[in-house]
Amino acid sequence: MNIKNFFKNRKRLFKNKNVLFHDYIPDKLPGREKQIEALAEHLKPVLDGERPGNLTIYGTPGSGKTAVVNYVLKILNEVAEEENVSDLVHTVYISC
Repeated sequence: MNIKNFFKNRKRLFKNKNVLFHDYIPDKLPGREKQIEALAEHLKPVLDGERPGNLTIYGTPGSGKTAVVNYVLKILNEVAEEENVSDLVHTVYISC
């Protein structure tokens, strides 16, 4: 067997295997618009150097809590970069 041909002729099971990793953040989250907007509203003061209040996010396992938070934080960081206030935004992911 020619090992080069073995590597070249492979079939893929997934189009994008990255979507299976815990740190994957999708480009959009359909059906979560209300939750996204509520979280973004809560975090908006950070862009002005203010400290947001505490926030508790709860729900059943697999309902999209982590996905929504990571999605909003990703966009918050992007906006902070665009507005040159990235020094005001510090995000940390802790799985608990």
